[in-house]
Amino acid sequence: MSPIRKLRNSSAAVLLATAGLTGFTALAAPAAHAAVDPASCVYGYDLSVPRISATCIANPNPHGWYLRVACETPRGTVIWVNGTVAYTVGTGISNAICPSRTELGESQLINL
Repeated sequence: MSPIRKLRNSSAAVLLATAGLTGFTALAAPAAHAAVDPASCVYGYDLSVPRISATCIANPNPHGWYLRVACETPRGTVIWVNGTVAYTVGTGISNAICPSRTELGESQLINL
């Protein structure tokens, strides 16, 4: 079993209880590297979809930023999915949705 699946299996019960089984919840997660202020980011997870969002405060950045997430297939293959682009200065949100029958893996913030 891959480390991503072990992490998911060990924390799924807590996340699902917090999320109300299918709801969307905001949780603090480790910061990724990007020109947005990573310490300001709050991540939300919805394991029923699987979806992740990042709400971050961006430094003045006219080109924008987005969330990139690794989605793991049942065979262990990793598919990288790019989220929506946030062009706003101040608080912005990027959402990324993994394909069906995949699981959320690591995520990172990408500066354009």
